[in-house]
Amino acid sequence: MDEVNDGGLLLGDQSLSYKTYGVSLAECPIYSFAVSRSINSHTSRFLFDNYTLIVSDYLDSKRLHQILTDSGEEFRRVAGIPKAEFGRVLPVYVFDLDYNMLLLLDRYHQSVAFKDNGYCGEDRAHRP
Repeated sequence: MDEVNDGGLLLGDQSLSYKTYGVSLAECPIYSFAVSRSINSHTSRFLFDNYTLIVSDYLDSKRLHQILTDSGEEFRRVAGIPKAEFGRVLPVYVFDLDYNMLLLLDRYHQSVAFKDNGYCGEDRAHRP
């Protein structure tokens, strides 16, 4: 936070703060539904010595965004996130999934930004 304040990234009387809230997949049916409905698979065909098909799973960020936006109030209630009293709140959802395979957003990204929130993902394949 010192880099933001000392580096001149804020204008005038602006301030930046962040809060962290945690939700378990087992505790929140909306979270569970959003993740399960957003997992898709993509099949790639490669020509090595013969044709090889590789199936890889990914999270569809647009579907994830739509589900969490449509049920935002309920999600905030379940997660215990209070309503913002002032200023602008930009939610960033960080998914730490217990998934053994590489699971990227939209097949290529670990994070995706929308104008009203952001999404980041981590799975077992990304952990050391």
